[in-house]
Amino acid sequence: MVKVAMQVNSPRASVFAILTDFASYPQWVPGCEKCSILSSAGQISTLEIILNSMKRVTLALRFDAEPDQLLKFELVSSKDVKAYSGSYKLMNATDGGTVVVTELELDAGPMAPKFMVDRMVKSTLEATGEALRKHAKMMPTAVAASVAQDQPTGKKSRRASRPKCLLRVIKTESGERIWYSGRMFGPE
Repeated sequence: MVKVAMQVNSPRASVFAILTDFASYPQWVPGCEKCSILSSAGQISTLEIILNSMKRVTLALRFDAEPDQLLKFELVSSKDVKAYSGSYKLMNATDGGTVVVTELELDAGPMAPKFMVDRMVKSTLEATGEALRKHAKMMPTAVAASVAQDQPTGKKSRRASRPKCLLRVIKTESGERIWYSGRMFGPE
């Protein structure tokens, strides 16, 4: 499993709205040629996505959402890959933005060795993170919030409580470093 953490200077609701606006994926997700919603019920959606990176692949993915917190996805079917699953975890950053921790597991089968696939996945996740940052800057917060409100929550709201420290964003001269689960990410 490959993990990438990054910060987006938008509220969690806005970032979640972007991630769950599946129809707009071809506009901002690198390599996404097409995204069609096959079915949607509550917080679960099944999509057909055509990605064109090193090879053009068609994936049927099931997305399961926990509003403003988590978006999990897993492979339903594909002729091109054996396994494809992961998640987007959203957390509040100390400066009012959102930290997005993306995880992706890809088994390409005999197409390429695992170490090469993992290197390609990390590069793709970093490019997708940068594209998400740019897309969030272009999307007005009010529009993102209204899209988020249109999403059915399926959960009763809970009283906010102070979360335990699982993540820290540290600003350095060379950029932002992120501490997550005992590991540091970002420039040295």
